[in-house]
Amino acid sequence: MYYPDLHDICVQAGFKRKGSAYFRIVGDGVLQVVKPEYERALWGHILYIGFFSMYGDLLRQWFTSLGCIPRYAVMNCAAQNEMPIVFAPPISDQIELFRNSVIEWMNSVDTQKKLATAIRKLDSRWNDDLKIGPYLACGELNHAKKVVQSILEQHQFARFANASAGVYRSADTIKWEQDEDEELIRILDMIDRNDPQEINQYISNNFTRNMGYAKSIIK
Repeated sequence: MYYPDLHDICVQAGFKRKGSAYFRIVGDGVLQVVKPEYERALWGHILYIGFFSMYGDLLRQWFTSLGCIPRYAVMNCAAQNEMPIVFAPPISDQIELFRNSVIEWMNSVDTQKKLATAIRKLDSRWNDDLKIGPYLACGELNHAKKVVQSILEQHQFARFANASAGVYRSADTIKWEQDEDEELIRILDMIDRNDPQEINQYISNNFTRNMGYAKSIIK
């Protein structure tokens, strides 16, 4: 969906349009995404904002219009909270809110530390792997460790619940879950070793890979 007013605001702020989404990278590696999406349950469009660390483990499709995953409603960004959205205001009102307050706030989220603070306000859950990158990059290793531990605990609980309920899980699903947990355990061990060179190598590798994904949005 194309909205001329939203397009003008985003282009003036340095975003690049890809399909119905807008992307930009600011500061020390903060990826920001803006995209309106129709929410059938809310009977209307919601303007979503996304924040990601280029030092995190991002997926290639997150740099595309169809595959990107902006997760925070513009209303939550304006209020700096995570209250559930129960109805969709007119999209024109959401765009004005974006213009009048949210874009200025987004401009200020230009470091990994500010990014970590921003997404913590918008989603206070610890079991969120998108928080690992910014926490590692700004040196908040205790917070990064808590995120990884929370995700592993969530996985363990889910496996127990599925086993208790007799839920069938294919061999491919089990292998995927094992691989995911092994990577999280590897990150956890890295944090515990607290070797700055090793951590810097990990986040630098992520950054290099993500910049390759981002070629189409930074040309």
